[in-house]
Amino acid sequence: MTISSCYVWKWLSGSIEPVVASLLEVDPVTNIQSFNYGRSYLERKNREPIYHSELPLEIGKKEPPLGMVNFPSLRDASPDAWGRRVINTRLATDADKAKGDGYRDIVLSEMTYLMNSSSDRIGSLDFQVSSSAYIPRQAEASLDDLYKRLN
Repeated sequence: MTISSCYVWKWLSGSIEPVVASLLEVDPVTNIQSFNYGRSYLERKNREPIYHSELPLEIGKKEPPLGMVNFPSLRDASPDAWGRRVINTRLATDADKAKGDGYRDIVLSEMTYLMNSSSDRIGSLDFQVSSSAYIPRQAEASLDDLYKRLN
């Protein structure tokens, strides 16, 4: 299943609950992301840009810098190499695993990594399927569990 859109939720300065900020979509043909702040977010008095030079607070669809398919500021909020390996392991089928350790190095779509990462992260962003209900995704494993899974 290919994930083609999600909502970007943001914790604003001084807030303990996130608010929906934008819709993030991926073009199914070009794989280029597009980003569009929600009107309700832009109307907030305490709104903050995700990253001012790349995603300024303005109406309209935005695309990544020329020659890129992802927004660097959103890529920065996605899992690192270790997190990607954990997600690869978690999403791999038994058939994938039967082929050997190569499945750990596969590259999934950026949206897949965003939507399969834990909500317990550094930074002020999270990615959700809903624009109305924030449901945090929690990791259900200890570091020992993850290490055993990957080795």
